Amino acid sequence: AEAHEIQPDGLPSIQLLGEMRTQASRHRSNLRDHILASDAKGRAEADTRLENRVKDFENAGKRYEPLIASPEEKALYNEATAAWQGYRKAADEVAAVSRKGEFAQARDMNEQKTLTLGRDLEIALGKLVNLNKAGAEAAGQKADNEYSTAFRTVLALLAVAVLGGFCAAFYLVRD
Repeated sequence: AEAHEIQPDGLPSIQLLGEMRTQASRHRSNLRDHILASDAKGRAEADTRLENRVKDFENAGKRYEPLIASPEEKALYNEATAAWQGYRKAADEVAAVSRKGEFAQARDMNEQKTLTLGRDLEIALGKLVNLNKAGAEAAGQKADNEYSTAFRTVLALLAVAVLGGFCAAFYLVRD
């Protein structure tokens, strides 16, 4: 990542990945709410929240895709997308069992499969955040180095100009 890419690509990427992580976490929480709901109304409300989390996660993903800057990042994004799909499939199965009122089975399914898949998703998204963070840090370091080089160059040119001025003044004063 170059210094000029930090703001238009790096920062929005990290923000969108953070949004995806948040929505995935909220989805897991809403799934637990679904299992624990005491009546059909509570499960229907949890279903609505689950649907909203899916929309928000996928919207953030669509906005993130154009910002992908490398083949490595694309591969990690594909890994995260696959993890999301796996988690979603398992979560949908848990919610379907919960809707039937089979709460013990839904809890078991959630604990045995969905939680692990949710953690895998979190790990995959974390890898993307770390990659983007490393790219932003490298670009920032490069910008710092370029600034230092430019500053030293200006100081050297200024010193040469001052020295040239002194030499010219000395020459003019001698004559």
